[in-house]
Amino acid sequence: MTDSVYAAAPFDHAKADIILRSSDNIDFRVFKLFLSLASPFFETLFDIPQPAEASEDQEVKDGLAVVPVIEDSKTVDALLRFCYPCTLADDPTLDVLQDALDVLEAARKYSLDSIEKKARQAISSPKILEVEPLRCFAIAHRGRLREETLLAAKQTLAHSPDSRLVSRDRADHCSRSPFPAYLPQEMRRCCTCSPGRHIVDHVSLREQ
Repeated sequence: MTDSVYAAAPFDHAKADIILRSSDNIDFRVFKLFLSLASPFFETLFDIPQPAEASEDQEVKDGLAVVPVIEDSKTVDALLRFCYPCTLADDPTLDVLQDALDVLEAARKYSLDSIEKKARQAISSPKILEVEPLRCFAIAHRGRLREETLLAAKQTLAHSPDSRLVSRDRADHCSRSPFPAYLPQEMRRCCTCSPGRHIVDHVSLREQ
């Protein structure tokens, strides 16, 4: 197993009281208080007594319990920056769609409502929406994100109002088959009514 290394400041604080270990073996020394205030998930987790010594079920590093998470270090770093006070860490910049999706998925998992809202705002920001409007539409519609779905649908139709089929290289989030030919019509429907049932069920939140 690859040895873990500590994250850069501010997530290497000597007085931190817990370690979050990312899937790529980066250890974030953090404060339980900040995470507990941001998330009821972490508040409940940290209510469980953390052992001071290693055991078969619990790793301890430098006197701190290690909590492994499935997110990579880039996503963990972004989540923690949102959780920390602005005087200690700047908010991350979510100007790449996949980064925003990773943060959105993790925020939902850990009940970080305010961070979920920021990730949703990033998905519908001009920097992302103008680059990948179709993908934003598919993801927002599947996630039942009403405002984001409407914005992405309008942006996609504005880019290619007459297109009936989108190839795989323009829709890398799709399954192996191209987008269904009816999708532009469904986009127009979304511009005039609230999205209800799932239409693009084969589109995942994450790239395959």
